[in-house]
Amino acid sequence: MQNDQLKYKFENLIENESFRTWVIENDVENGKFWTQTMMLLPQHNKKILLAKAFLLSLKPKSTDLNQAQLMDITDAILTKTVKLSTV
Repeated sequence: MQNDQLKYKFENLIENESFRTWVIENDVENGKFWTQTMMLLPQHNKKILLAKAFLLSLKPKSTDLNQAQLMDITDAILTKTVKLSTV
């Protein structure tokens, strides 16, 4: 059970490749998995939706960033460190 709790921590979700692909690229296959996860484990829905909203807030409306660039931005926000060379 403890491993289950760690798996659905906010920080782990936003770093999870499957989760990021679902949110950022609107991937259908990963979407099926995460939708099913939310139905089977509703106690994690709040964290899943918060992480999804966070990632979507990073997605620019007019410019496409790749996965690596979004990860750099996420890391900078999480560590509260702005790296001018990656912005």
